[in-house]
Amino acid sequence: MRTVLALLLAALLAACTAAPPPAPARGGAAALPGPLPPGVTFRPPPPEAGAAPDFTVPLTDGTKVTAATLWKDRPLVVVFFSSWCAKCGTEQRKLTELANTYRDKVAFLGVAARDTEADLRGYLEQHQVPYPVGHDDQQQTVGRSYAVAEPPLLAVIAPGGTLVKGLTSANAVETALRELLG
Repeated sequence: MRTVLALLLAALLAACTAAPPPAPARGGAAALPGPLPPGVTFRPPPPEAGAAPDFTVPLTDGTKVTAATLWKDRPLVVVFFSSWCAKCGTEQRKLTELANTYRDKVAFLGVAARDTEADLRGYLEQHQVPYPVGHDDQQQTVGRSYAVAEPPLLAVIAPGGTLVKGLTSANAVETALRELLG
């Protein structure tokens, strides 16, 4: 009996002192949005707006995500940035706030270019980026399709894939989102 109790106590103590599992890396699939809540509606985009270029990027955890799946039923804000970009870091606080505020209604997707994996991970941790982040390849094909000359560029895309605006400030993104939300 004592042996059984000692074994149970040892197992209980081992379970209590075991380290918790590591948190998933920032920018991965765990940050993808869930289903759109019922009853959420959006205003139509301006009739003169054109189609947004679709693209697929690998997220920080290796999961591939396609922009069209994110903008299928909700607005998408694509954040083109680089860890070395001073203005990107300045805008990130407001972008994080917006992503948290509109979490259930709007998808956010970061697209980093000209970054090392270590620098990108450091940026995501330092700024507590709450949304998924992909890495554009060295040719920056995604950035070129959106005419990104220099980061930051923030693309607001309406549900269904209409490119509403290309902007350079998080405050302008907030205004554009308010115009889209019904």
